[in-house]
Amino acid sequence: MEKDIIIFGIVVGLWIIQFILFKDQLRKEDRTNRDGSLVLLQASFLLCVIVSITFSRFYTGEESLLLRTISIVLLIMGIFIRYWAYYVMRHYFTRTIHQHKDRPLLSYGPYRFARHPFHVGLFLITLGLCLFICGHIIALLIVFPVFGSILHYRMSLEEQILSEKYGEIYQSWCRHRFRLFPFLY
Repeated sequence: MEKDIIIFGIVVGLWIIQFILFKDQLRKEDRTNRDGSLVLLQASFLLCVIVSITFSRFYTGEESLLLRTISIVLLIMGIFIRYWAYYVMRHYFTRTIHQHKDRPLLSYGPYRFARHPFHVGLFLITLGLCLFICGHIIALLIVFPVFGSILHYRMSLEEQILSEKYGEIYQSWCRHRFRLFPFLY
C-alpha cells in the first residue's frame, strides 16, 4: 500500500472521529433545522465526492504526487481548524442553525480570522478529499461552485440569526473578520 493512501486513511479517520467528539450542546427538544441547510450541506458534499469518484474513473492521466500531497495538507488544515474551532466553541456548539441564548461573539482562536471557522475547515476537508479522489485539478471546478454555494447560503442564514440577536454589535464584529478565508472572502 502506498504511503500517501495510508496517511489519507488516517487523516480521514481523524475527521470522522470529530462526529463522535463534537457533541451538540442543544437539548434534543430544542434541536430543529428550520432551513434544511444541514441536509443541503450533506447532499452537496456527497455530490462533490460522487462527481470526483466518477471523474477519477474516466481520467486516465498520470497521478500527481504534488496534488496528492496538497490534498492531504488541505485535509489536515481543515481538520485542525475544525478541532480548534470546536475547542473554542465547545460549550455552544450545534450542528443546526439555532439561536443559542448564551452564545457570545468570540474574538479569539480561529474567530480572530474568520467568522465561520467550522465552515473554513469543512470546505478545506471537502476540497482535499475531492482532490485526492479525483487526482486532477478539476476538483476545484467541482467543489467551489457546488459546495461553496451551499456554504454561502448556510453562512448567510447563520449571519442573519446573529445579526438579529446582536444587531450593530454583530455588524461591527463582522467588519473585523473575513467571512470564510482571510484576504479572499
